[in-house]
Amino acid sequence: LDVLNERTWELEKSQAQLSNIYETTRALSGILEMDRLLQEILNVAHRIFRLQKCQVYLTNVAADCLYLYASLNNSNKRIFEKPPMHVRDTSPLMEVGDRTALFKQLNFDNGEGGADFLDIPLVSRGKLIGIVRVVTEKGNMPTERERHLLMIFANAAAVAIDNSLLHKKTEELTITDALTELYNYRFFRNKLADELRRADRYRQRFSLLMMDLDHFKKVNDAFGHQTGNIVLREIANVIKLCVRDVDIVARYGGEEFAVILPQTGDQDALVIAERIRVATEKAFFSDAQGHRDLQITVSIGVASYPNGVHTLDQLLEKADKALYQAKADGRNRVHMANTEKRISVNVPV
Repeated sequence: LDVLNERTWELEKSQAQLSNIYETTRALSGILEMDRLLQEILNVAHRIFRLQKCQVYLTNVAADCLYLYASLNNSNKRIFEKPPMHVRDTSPLMEVGDRTALFKQLNFDNGEGGADFLDIPLVSRGKLIGIVRVVTEKGNMPTERERHLLMIFANAAAVAIDNSLLHKKTEELTITDALTELYNYRFFRNKLADELRRADRYRQRFSLLMMDLDHFKKVNDAFGHQTGNIVLREIANVIKLCVRDVDIVARYGGEEFAVILPQTGDQDALVIAERIRVATEKAFFSDAQGHRDLQITVSIGVASYPNGVHTLDQLLEKADKALYQAKADGRNRVHMANTEKRISVNVPV
């Protein structure tokens, strides 16, 4: 009778745990923001599975190595903003078919008998997208039943992570210029409006650069639009290398580009603009045949906020007029709004 009661209690406990796992993991699919999703995965691992250590690794684009995205250590949770690489070649695992085979292969490579951790594969749409590495709270390896429950949890987590990645990619496509992979005009306008509101609220300055490639039509006419597109992509990279991570670089349209410089006044904006101008002038760009011998210059207009500006359109107009003046003065120049002449600055490049 005691054995029967114990068995009944174990079955009831198992059913309750399965129900809890099902309800909890189902909720994961509704979280699209990656950091919040990873945080919840760690919460579930600690709360339901009583894990003291848990790491979530995701594959890179090439799916040949893993990066540590999230870590649980004795209830301390950490989400990595810049995930460190985990040295492990995952490319052989791409050909392993089902989850059970992947699980065996992962832990065979680990030397399962002596390891103090267990790797649970994260598989979605038939592809390995990462692993969950777990250690039980007591330091013992999970039982067969616990492994089965962990696999159920990992399957739900994998689908949720994949959905989050797809959502992010879709969002990026809506705000990114397809050719240059810079932000597009719509996103630029929204961010400029946000920056203006932030500057008003906190009484901060910021600046705007408007730039246009000089005589770009001649490049298209002489070498073709395919070469012109290559030059646009490469100039986008030149601009990004000249600015800070916090700056917003966008393709404004055609061969025009714009850069929002948060918390940046006149003189600092001029320094950045001149850095871009000089870097462009010194660079060699590729043609459609792969020869890197084309050269081009850029004219840049600079406007700062507030400096008598009250609206977004007024700021754009001032920067545009400054750009027009830079071109009128001979091109390959930087011109600051509200000045009668081009301002020169010494910039180390």
